[in-house]
Amino acid sequence: MDTYAHGYSNTGHYARPGTHTSYCGRELQHTPNTGIAVRLCKACAKAEAADPTTEQRASARSCTTAVEVAETVEETGTEQVAEVDTYYALCINGTATSPLPKDYCEGMVETAVELDLVRTDMIEIIYVRAPGAARATTTWRVIASSRPEELTAEQAAEEAEAQQAAELVSKAEASDGTWRGEWIGEQGSSFPREAPVEPVRVRMSPEPAALARIKAQADADRATYRAEMDARQAAERARYGGQQAAAEPRVIEGVIVEHEGTTEGSTPADATHPNVRAAREALAGLKPAHLTDHHDVNEPTETERGVRGYMVVPREGNRVAVYWLEGGRIIRRDDAWHGPALDCLADRLHRSGWSVEKMLNSSQWVFAHRPQ
Repeated sequence: MDTYAHGYSNTGHYARPGTHTSYCGRELQHTPNTGIAVRLCKACAKAEAADPTTEQRASARSCTTAVEVAETVEETGTEQVAEVDTYYALCINGTATSPLPKDYCEGMVETAVELDLVRTDMIEIIYVRAPGAARATTTWRVIASSRPEELTAEQAAEEAEAQQAAELVSKAEASDGTWRGEWIGEQGSSFPREAPVEPVRVRMSPEPAALARIKAQADADRATYRAEMDARQAAERARYGGQQAAAEPRVIEGVIVEHEGTTEGSTPADATHPNVRAAREALAGLKPAHLTDHHDVNEPTETERGVRGYMVVPREGNRVAVYWLEGGRIIRRDDAWHGPALDCLADRLHRSGWSVEKMLNSSQWVFAHRPQ
């Protein structure tokens, strides 16, 4: 009888029939260690010797398949039979197990059918010992199976034809008496196809006369709206005491002011700084930027994106920073298109006597010191 190990020990244990538990109560591995076990568990050896089915199980181990058992069957007369013992076992995928309880074998066959496992047969083992015989004759036959016998070629063909006929009948019953069965049956497989329709492409080019009429109408509507607004404002002035005097524009000496709150070359807040005025005189002839106090040189608004020119910002002492704006933004010296403008500003200030600091390629301004 094969022995099994518990864990990774080198002690052999006997397994109870049909289980992986030893006689001494330990859980055993599924692989036998008969050839490598160095010692045998005494409790398992004593319990296995006292097991009444030991001799029958030893005889059943020589039968591995139903074919081998059938070859060893010998007919024995009824009057010669001295002992007849019947046991049950399982043949799983062609390999027999030790004798097991009958109800256990029946349950395993049913489970194999439900879960569609490998073929599992329930085997009946009969031990017949005749008077005076040295050993018992073993008979092994299959009494239950989880899978039927394989069909022959003729039976398989008949089964395939029956399955195909059943599918055709099912399709006919599904479409019989319905719009699918009537309409598709009349039309057949050739359905009428409409001719492809080419898309219509329209290209229009407005006439000059039509454009002139549209512009004239827009001008007339604009004039009408302005006339209405002028009349409304005149009525409000007459109602609330006449026209108030308009605020006089702020005039800064030495700086060109286009309208209130906008200056050239610097913000209105820095326009009166002496260093800014001196820098503007040195940069005379170059384009100044039209700026307000709220101009954002990093994220200009849509109305500020049209600003272009230089901007002077006063620093500490007699130092100023001169920027060049394109699209309302300050530009870097390494800009391929507008970067040289900073070099032009530095050159003009240097020729006017200003002390200009050295610039880097990433510089965004020109630092210059007013001459004393």
